[in-house]
Amino acid sequence: MQIKELLQFGIINIDKPSGPTSHQVAEYTRKILNVNKSGHSGTLDPKVTGCLPVALGKATRIIELLMGNSKEYICVIELHKDLEEIGEEELRKIILSFKGKIKQTPPVKSAVKRQEREREIYDIEILQIGKRETLFRVDCEAGTYLRLICHNIGQKLGCGAQMKELRRIRSGIFKEDTLVTLNDLRDAYELWKEGNEEKDKQKIERAESLLKKYIHPVEYIVKDMNKVYVNESGLRLVNNGQNLRENNVERLKIKGSGKGEKVAIINKDKLIALGKLTLNSKTFKNNRDKLAVNVYKVFGR
Repeated sequence: MQIKELLQFGIINIDKPSGPTSHQVAEYTRKILNVNKSGHSGTLDPKVTGCLPVALGKATRIIELLMGNSKEYICVIELHKDLEEIGEEELRKIILSFKGKIKQTPPVKSAVKRQEREREIYDIEILQIGKRETLFRVDCEAGTYLRLICHNIGQKLGCGAQMKELRRIRSGIFKEDTLVTLNDLRDAYELWKEGNEEKDKQKIERAESLLKKYIHPVEYIVKDMNKVYVNESGLRLVNNGQNLRENNVERLKIKGSGKGEKVAIINKDKLIALGKLTLNSKTFKNNRDKLAVNVYKVFGR
């Protein structure tokens, strides 16, 4: 994929620094790359660092697929008493007791309605225990508040506690190994821009290599989704906002029957839309005029 296309249909796993809001980081990214639009998935508090997927241009339409993905964090909790007064085994037991389904009410300063809701902690691993600070890893459902977990750990221990530091090390399929800082992104883009202005082939190639490493095509997001591959007539229908019939579909890549599931609609290896499958994959092509996919989001490619 060419860089100009990536800048309109790409997603970057930004290493969010401590300080700015998630919205500000997405806006910085937009300005650095000189694109018309950007949007982020999974808000991080200003002081929290780590994985913040930022979508560019028309790729912002796919953010909905990222919002509900599980998250993974490294957290530092600070106790209000020394470990000797509490006991290491008691501390371990209380922290690990949060694994499983828990109930939380979002804090006052949150972007969602304040009502109790259930979230699941898939895994907790204690990494290091100190005199007052303990480092642990949490794999959890989207929308889990680690700050509240730290507070509740302190309540259960009877000594009080607070979250001191938090870093997100995974957001859905985006892990730390794909992180890029805003500074590195700026350097790569400026190099690419300079190379094009100076018609310096070597600069352009070096910059393109970096930008292709940093910016993931939208197809990366749907790699594990159910897929419908369409022919040219299907592409025309999709771009005109129409639904697909069986005779527009070349093949399916579906787990199970797929009926009612969200699908990525693909033409020539490019994501062109999202839809919902209306047929059973096992009876596909029994009736070639039958409705196959209700299209609800088009990328215009």
